[in-house]
Amino acid sequence: QVLISLDWEQAFLDAGVTGQGGLLPQLVASSTLPANKQVQVLDFTLPPGLSAAQVSAAIPKLSTATNNTFVELRRGPNAQTVRLLASVDNPLPERVAFDFDAVDASPHIPFATGIEGEPVSFDQTESPHVLIAGVTGAGKAEPLTNRVPVSVSERFPDGWATIGELEVGDVVFAADGTPTKVLALSDIVERPVHT
Repeated sequence: QVLISLDWEQAFLDAGVTGQGGLLPQLVASSTLPANKQVQVLDFTLPPGLSAAQVSAAIPKLSTATNNTFVELRRGPNAQTVRLLASVDNPLPERVAFDFDAVDASPHIPFATGIEGEPVSFDQTESPHVLIAGVTGAGKAEPLTNRVPVSVSERFPDGWATIGELEVGDVVFAADGTPTKVLALSDIVERPVHT
């Protein structure tokens, strides 16, 4: 840990990241991420006169000074601490193994693997949004044309609507058949598709 501390002290000095009287951030702990060993976890206490925002602004210089392609700041438990995640190589440019056990144990919908090497999940019970994920050209806009059962009305004489046709106040049927009023909708952005 002493060598890591000395390397980062020099990097902070080279990047001009100092507090009052030229004091430097002090390394208090170092480790690696449990599920992504190529990422160092570095916890620092900040000297008086130095904020997390100033450290964040210096990340490009710190990246160069430490020869790390990836450096990301995470706020610490108080204003005088920061956590830096650092890696010589970008930790996510390649395929990442899918953790089926973690997904099976989670009630949420996994859609990516984060820097930590753990699944990034969408909690459908806490979000009023719909998650539509996919690679370019995979048809993410297609759900706008999917048919949804609605109350028969002048606008929907056959009892079906597409998501793109719905408006606030329309009544749709939930999976259990109960009528549910549409309370809010996000704007739909129309973009040309080039194939």
